[in-house]
Amino acid sequence: MPVRNLVAWNSMIVGYAQHGLGKEAVELFDRMETKDTQPNDITFIGILSACMHGGLAELGYRSFEVMKTRGVMPRVEHYACMVDLLARAGQTKRAYELIKSMPMDPNVIFWRSLLARCKTHDDLEVGQLVVHQLRMADPGDASARAMESFLNANVGLWIYKDKFRCKQKKATKKVPGRKEAIGGRFSNYNKDQSIARWKLERNYYPTQGLRDK
Repeated sequence: MPVRNLVAWNSMIVGYAQHGLGKEAVELFDRMETKDTQPNDITFIGILSACMHGGLAELGYRSFEVMKTRGVMPRVEHYACMVDLLARAGQTKRAYELIKSMPMDPNVIFWRSLLARCKTHDDLEVGQLVVHQLRMADPGDASARAMESFLNANVGLWIYKDKFRCKQKKATKKVPGRKEAIGGRFSNYNKDQSIARWKLERNYYPTQGLRDK
């Protein structure tokens, strides 16, 4: 092209983004700057989207920081790209901290998106933090509780099951004893620990049907 204006550069960068070519998008951005072309918010949406689809978390984060040095203030769209970029890479804690640092109030879409990634990466710790934020943002959101249950089940909190079993064992005391068939009936003999002897209880079960078979 004889003349490459900002629209042309942005179109190329967005094209790379659509194909997940993050490195190429950043390289094109570097070339654009050598031509003294000032980037705008669309330029960085394209770069961040390219890094997101290409799985280039660190490169995307550096590009996000470069925005501020170029006089472009991040908008909701840029934060959305960065949160998804970090969360896809398994950096859910970092994504959570980024949402909390946003100058604008994040909507429930941010929290739902991050919660879905916590599910993918079995991140219970951050998932519970996100559930708390989602409930505050939208108390009637049923997906928060459902996702929390899934996270707990998926990670496998066996420690809670073990504690529950221990409580059951402590609450239920097994009394040693034996059964004998006397006169066509079963009699339960349980050991009375207070007097350390066997006593006959009044629990009888018919055995007539067993003898007749």
